[in-house]
Amino acid sequence: MTPAPGPAFHSARGPSFTLADGTSWAAAEVERLSAECAQRLTASGLCAGDTVALLARETPGAVLALLALWKVGALACPLPARAGGHVLGRLVERLRPKRILADPAFLERVEGL
Repeated sequence: MTPAPGPAFHSARGPSFTLADGTSWAAAEVERLSAECAQRLTASGLCAGDTVALLARETPGAVLALLALWKVGALACPLPARAGGHVLGRLVERLRPKRILADPAFLERVEGL
């Protein structure tokens, strides 16, 4: 059985990833960026075991945020981007996250949650 093609492949420069939008990153760059983000999250008070809600589109930035949260040891809880304010409010109420990370396009939707 042949495995299904995924986003990762090897190039002459070493392991790299190409996303659906054509963005390509070397694995070392993904590691560096996610580690920097994890360091910023930790410096801001986020700790292993903290719950973090994430409201984001399917973008490279969202992938980096998830990797960074996992590096910190936080529990990443992606929220459905298409959900209305009432649904988001109920989810956040149940999750009781220490922090909500949101794509800039969704900032208005998470204000006051």
